[in-house]
Amino acid sequence: MVLYNYMRVFLFLILIISITCNAQNITIKGKADASHIGKEVILSDFSDYVTYTRTKESADTVDANGYFELKLQSTITKPILINIDNLIGKIYVQPNFVYGIYFPGKDSLTNNQEGTETTVDISVYGKDSTELNALVVDFNTQYNQLFVNKKDAYLSPAKLNTILDTFLVTSKKRYAHIKNPYFKNYLEYSFADFFSNISRSKTVLYKQYIDKKPILYSNYEYMQFFNTHFKGYLKAYASTKNGGNIYNSINAFADYNDLKNQFKSDKSITNDTLRELLILKGLIDFYYSSDFDKKQVQSVIEQLHRETRIEEHKKIAGNLLQSVYKLQPGAPAPDFIATDKTGASVNLSNYKGKYIYLNFFSTESDISMKEMQKDN
Repeated sequence: MVLYNYMRVFLFLILIISITCNAQNITIKGKADASHIGKEVILSDFSDYVTYTRTKESADTVDANGYFELKLQSTITKPILINIDNLIGKIYVQPNFVYGIYFPGKDSLTNNQEGTETTVDISVYGKDSTELNALVVDFNTQYNQLFVNKKDAYLSPAKLNTILDTFLVTSKKRYAHIKNPYFKNYLEYSFADFFSNISRSKTVLYKQYIDKKPILYSNYEYMQFFNTHFKGYLKAYASTKNGGNIYNSINAFADYNDLKNQFKSDKSITNDTLRELLILKGLIDFYYSSDFDKKQVQSVIEQLHRETRIEEHKKIAGNLLQSVYKLQPGAPAPDFIATDKTGASVNLSNYKGKYIYLNFFSTESDISMKEMQKDN
């Protein structure tokens, strides 16, 4: 038995070093702390980075030796979330990789309150210094070192700016040899977020990081900065002389086209795609604001969802509407991707207009288990 377990660990370490697998397939081979044996481990990601709607992609049960395996289909590099109970950690994955990870147990500082989540650090094995997760850890370590000896010292905005400007220069030198495109954006927009949090000029940040640049909908760090930079933007504009009619466009008329026309008077936004995204973000804020009629806001979002030609905006609006509808009878079904028996990815939306039979299965259901036996 000891030899068997030794060989299993050995094979596990061999597997995590391998990075080649099926096209657009990501496999995560995990080892969990012994306290998690028998528990469900869930892999999820964000459907978009405006509503931060989570999508459950895979799940497994930690076996008697602490091992589990999760799979994900993706064509892009992105962060994913892995959780057991209320513990949750984030790692970055890219297509065609196999990852080996260690999921830690609870410690004395872990929040055990039901319904809350506690962030944990997931270890990624078999990575070299140029692997994305290793680069992210290294960068965050360098950043934290900036303030190790300054915990009790008052740092003025000017001092913070100086520290970050110096750190930016040293980081560019440290990672000059790194070619990974995701990490390059990670670096750039992490600094954008740093500068935004210390109240650096919004005009300067907009011109440096957003204006005349593509909107990186799938980049977590870009969208994190974007959301911070434009927080409350539309509501603030509505309070200006030029934006005063925005309230009527929503509360009185519930008219998306009228809202678009009102917003065009903001000459600082010249990109139509950016303008529509800001309207969408603003509508999401308005829905939860007491200043706006929820049904009217919902109606405007539904119009945007129907009329937009930008798939990312349709998805964001759809995610918000799904949370509003809460899957009421007659509401559109949420789109999802599943894998058929040949291994190909299939979208529910591909079958629009056709009858679909969905079988909801649970290992805790006696009926489901009997159905599984019949299928086999």
